[in-house]
Amino acid sequence: MPRKSLSSGTVENAHTNQACEFIRHKILSGAYPPGYRLKTIALAKESGVSRTPVREALRQLQTEGIVDIRPRLGACVREINFREFKEMCELRLTLESFSAELAATNHSLEDIVEIQDAFENMQVLVGKLETATEIDPLVQELAKQDIRFHLAILNAAGNSLLKADVLRLHLFNKIVNINFIRLNRDNDSALANTDNQERRRWVLECHRKIFEAIKARQPEAARQTMREHLKDIIDRSVIAMARNEKRFESLRAADSELFYAST
Repeated sequence: MPRKSLSSGTVENAHTNQACEFIRHKILSGAYPPGYRLKTIALAKESGVSRTPVREALRQLQTEGIVDIRPRLGACVREINFREFKEMCELRLTLESFSAELAATNHSLEDIVEIQDAFENMQVLVGKLETATEIDPLVQELAKQDIRFHLAILNAAGNSLLKADVLRLHLFNKIVNINFIRLNRDNDSALANTDNQERRRWVLECHRKIFEAIKARQPEAARQTMREHLKDIIDRSVIAMARNEKRFESLRAADSELFYAST
C-alpha cells in the first residue's frame, strides 16, 4: 500500500508539472495573452492531463504571480498596470545589483569559469555580427549566452531566496515585453534585441566590467557596474511603456527558472 501511494503521488506530481510547464510556455510565447481566460477543461485537453493537476498547476502559477484566480470568475493570465511594472523594475534593479555584489564576495572558481565562458561566447558572437548577413541565429545564441551570464552571477551570489525573487521579476519583464514587442524593441537581453552594433559593443563592455569586478572580489564595483547595465535596459523599457500608457489601460504581464529557465 505505501508503495502504491508513493507511485500515485509521483504520477500526480508529474502531471501537475506537465500542466504547469505547458501553461507557462503558452503564456511566455504570447499564445495566452494577458487577461486570457484559463479554462480547466480546455487546458486539460490541450495539455494531455486531467483537470485535477491542471487546477494544481494554476495554483502554482498564481504563486509565481503570472495567473490570477478569482472566486466565481476562474483563472486568467495576470494583467499589470504601468505603476506596478515600474515598481517591479525598480525592485529588480536593486536586487540584481546586490546579487552581483554578493557574487564578488561568495563566488567559487567554478562560478568564475561559468561567468567567463558565457562572456567569451558573447564576445565571439558580437564579433561575428559585425559582418554577418544572416543575423537571426547569432542573435538568438547571443540571447542565450546573455541569460547564461546573468544566471551564473545569481548562482555565484549563493542566496537562493534572492535568486528566486530576481527570476520572478524577470518573468514579469519578459512577458510584458513579449506582449509589446512591436512597440518596444528592447527586451531583457539588450545584446540580443538591438540592431545597433555600437550598442551591442557597449553592452558587452558592461558585461566585461561586471565580470572583472566579480573575479577581482570587488563587491562595490560589481554592484555599481551591474546597476549601470541594468538601469539602461530598465529605463528604456519603462520609457517605452510610458509612451504607450495612453493607448493601453494596463500593461499586461503574466519570468524562467522563470525568465532564465527557458535556456
